[in-house]
Amino acid sequence: MDHPATLESPVSEMQIFNADVPSDLVERLLVMRKQEESAYKCCDYLANFGNADIDDDCRQKMADWFYQLVDFCQVSRDNVAFAMDFLDRFLATAVTTPGRRGSDRARRAIEDRQEYQLAAMTCLYLAINLNETKCMDTALLSDLSQGKYSRSDFVAMSEAVMFGLDWHLSSPTPMCVVTHILAMLPAELHACDAVKHTLLELCQMQTEMAAQDYSYVPVKPTSIAVASVINAMEKVDQESFPMMSRLVFLKSLVEADIDAFGPEIDEVRVQLKMTFNASVNGLRQITSLLHINDQEDTASKTNSSPHCVSMVPTTKSEQWQYHDLDMEGDTP
Repeated sequence: MDHPATLESPVSEMQIFNADVPSDLVERLLVMRKQEESAYKCCDYLANFGNADIDDDCRQKMADWFYQLVDFCQVSRDNVAFAMDFLDRFLATAVTTPGRRGSDRARRAIEDRQEYQLAAMTCLYLAINLNETKCMDTALLSDLSQGKYSRSDFVAMSEAVMFGLDWHLSSPTPMCVVTHILAMLPAELHACDAVKHTLLELCQMQTEMAAQDYSYVPVKPTSIAVASVINAMEKVDQESFPMMSRLVFLKSLVEADIDAFGPEIDEVRVQLKMTFNASVNGLRQITSLLHINDQEDTASKTNSSPHCVSMVPTTKSEQWQYHDLDMEGDTP
């Protein structure tokens, strides 16, 4: 199994805004860039599969349920990005490498929703067990499925996923890239907590929306990360983050082979902005973070934010039933 910089030596949220930027920061970003261009690249597999029983709506509902589950289990929300990356690249093997071990299960998952649910839950199981100090047991997964899948089902699917991914399980998620990029902020911003945390929160919301949206599957994590950073900077006033400092910051990304002004990132930035601005939850979070007084009335009427999931069921059985209703459209 490969061990890239994203997992071996991550930049923690406490380190992100340390004025002493790690000397190997650029090298880490270059490693992530290389990863996303090779083993961790993914394609639009549904567009190349003629007999799919799943669609982008199924995927979004799985991701929504995953965010509720990780909040309930009190583990990192970025585990969902890892899980969705595993799932997408695994399913893509049915199109890109049909002869690889595990690709037959990937094909079945695309053709059968029950198999898809099993594959998706298994990917979250792998993500949490790889990235957390606490482990998720297959017995819990079986309970969550109300016995629909056995422990041996998850073990067998785990093997298929790992072989299907050729053991490439260290994905550079957009938030991994964001944390490294924000470590390159100009020195004067390291003393401004409001700016730093506003940028981080807004980036997290955008990358989480991207993780739930199938249209971003073929998009490189770096493009999503940089686009979210640029969008977030637009929500910070120029007195707190001067325009010249912004330009110097974005130009510094060239060292990591990132063109912040290129057409690919610009296209993603516009797409993210449209999704974000259309989100009622996003509007509420912006109002809370930036104290936009003229939006307070609108914000008070919105639903809970992406970071405050309020509909987490209280029992394991109810958690699965909530999801299963969304997936299947009928009562289990």
